[in-house]
Amino acid sequence: MLLEQNASLCAIHASLITCEEHNKKYIAHNPNRKFNVRKYQLDGDLVKNQTCCDYLVLDDSNTKAYYVELKGQDIQKAIEQLEAAEKIFRVELGSIYTSMFRIVAGKVRAQELNTARYRKLERRMGKTGLRCESNVLEEILR
Repeated sequence: MLLEQNASLCAIHASLITCEEHNKKYIAHNPNRKFNVRKYQLDGDLVKNQTCCDYLVLDDSNTKAYYVELKGQDIQKAIEQLEAAEKIFRVELGSIYTSMFRIVAGKVRAQELNTARYRKLERRMGKTGLRCESNVLEEILR
């Protein structure tokens, strides 16, 4: 199993989990350090020679898997990478973890969010399951 063999890039009770690349940043706040969290760099590190998103942040306490893609502006490519990562780790995480997709893009155009593919993914994941922001996406783990 890929995740079991590799050490997390953050402390288990880290108060702040950040994923950063090319001036794009994802920040997850762990209030009062109450949740057990793990962070893994996927693309080019754990996952090589396959399409995959950049990071995986696991909230073990709430059984949520945050797939994070830090992207220039191609939202459709980001969706492809997020879905590929979810498929790669589906067996390891099982149906226990709820997938959450996070896209941080340099530029988010309205027409990218109105494509059939994005809307279909939004319906599947729900409003909290899929988030897309420009340059910085910050959230509190719950």
